[in-house]
Order: sequence, then C-alpha cells, then structure tokens
Amino acid sequence: MAPETEELENVVAVRFARSIAVPEPFFAAEAGRIAEACWDMARRFHAGGRLLAFGNGACATDAQHVAVEFVHPVIVGKRALPALALTNDSAALSGKANFARQVAVLG
Repeated sequence: MAPETEELENVVAVRFARSIAVPEPFFAAEAGRIAEACWDMARRFHAGGRLLAFGNGACATDAQHVAVEFVHPVIVGKRALPALALTNDSAALSGKANFARQVAVLG
C-alpha cells in the first residue's frame, strides 16, 4: 500500500470513529425522551394527526427528507403516514420574504 493511501486511510478511520462517538452520549442520555416523543407521534397519527416538518436553510432539506420518509416508507409493508414539509412551497416562502422586505423598505 502506498504511504499516501495509508495516511488517507488513517484519516478516514479517525473521522469515522469521531462521527460515531459524537452522537452516542446524546442518544444515551435522551433515549427515554426520544421514545416518549415517538409514542406521542404514533398516538397522534392513530388519532388522524399529521406531521408538519419545517426548517430553515439546510434544515429545510432535512424537513423535506423527513416528510418523504413518512409518506413513502422504505420498510416494505409499512403504511404511509400523512406528512408535509412546509418548506416545499418555495413560491410562498420566497413571496413572504420578498413582501416582508418590501414592506420594511417602504415603511
């Protein structure tokens, strides 16, 4: 193996180990609250509720991804659940922002 490849392999291994270690304490500490939130969501879906996901900037794409996971579950045989990412309506989002800016400028 070339020295450059070995060095890069070590960098990848260290970064991967870090990416696993960072969330571990969070999930260990918050497992109970996460489970409680899951049950709350399940009860709401069962009662006819729906998930509205939203985010700002890069988190907007996370919201879209989460909504798709509920509407099109990857687990075969699981039913779809009603979910919508509020960030999907880019015309409304940009229009609201543009009008707010115009109103602010015009006083």
